[in-house]
Amino acid sequence: MSPAALPLFDPRTIIGMASVMSLLLAGVIFFLRRIYPPSIHGLLQWAIAPALCLVSTVLFAARGFIPDPVSSAGGNLTLFGAAIFFYIGSQRFYGLAPSDRLCAAVLAVAAPVFVWFAAVDPRFGVRVVLITLLMAWILLTHAHLLLSKGKSNAFSRMTGYLLIVQSVVLILRMVDALLGSATTALLEPSGSQIAYLMAYVFTFLLMTVGLILMAAERMRVEFEHQATHDSLTLALSEALNVAERIRTSRTQVPALPLCTVSIGVACYEDGADTIATLLARADAGLYRAKNRGRNRVEASMAS
Repeated sequence: MSPAALPLFDPRTIIGMASVMSLLLAGVIFFLRRIYPPSIHGLLQWAIAPALCLVSTVLFAARGFIPDPVSSAGGNLTLFGAAIFFYIGSQRFYGLAPSDRLCAAVLAVAAPVFVWFAAVDPRFGVRVVLITLLMAWILLTHAHLLLSKGKSNAFSRMTGYLLIVQSVVLILRMVDALLGSATTALLEPSGSQIAYLMAYVFTFLLMTVGLILMAAERMRVEFEHQATHDSLTLALSEALNVAERIRTSRTQVPALPLCTVSIGVACYEDGADTIATLLARADAGLYRAKNRGRNRVEASMAS
């Protein structure tokens, strides 16, 4: 074949591009896990998933250099494992109990079946139906999780829709295979095969980027929360609530003469206070409450 007749994209090139992107994305998420607070869960599983995709693409691309059963069964199993880790990572991200036992059981049952249809009974149609049903199950379950738990998060919704698109791509390929129009050779540069690989790789890339953006959005929300709910502010707010309950309970007792209650509230600030300065600020708050009409609570902060 002359150079001019070579296709712009062949399956092995596309799989190689997917390998490089998987490696880069796994590195990015591992790095984010090191710098993000431990309260953001699921990043480890999200980092393992593209690493497994890397292994899967290497096994697929090595077809012709390693035995086909190893390439086919190993590649499909690691790809399914990557989808499982993406899903478990999202469960942890949203604070849910991970379905790791269920997923491990499904993977344990699927492994010998994959090996059987790759080495003993290599029927292409059965193999495609099997991997499509398993992948569509985990992808759609993952999409349902993201769309139900992340309704207010645009990145979560985007990732959920991309998972649905991935499922549709897989199902279309399964239908194509059952109709007999799909090639049985993964690396054959047919138009349908290249379209399938490019669609799957593209949606995988966007989905992983979506997960990274979900983590970044969670980081932004946590920073906002910390900026407006620091420990001193929370302690002062609680102290003011207690003082207000004391004031209203005293003034609403029918058996007692009508009276007013003025309270000054101050919070201890680490490294800046002694008992004397704390009491002095509370006393200043008390006199401010009296000067402003009595029967009120006033906070006094360090200057």
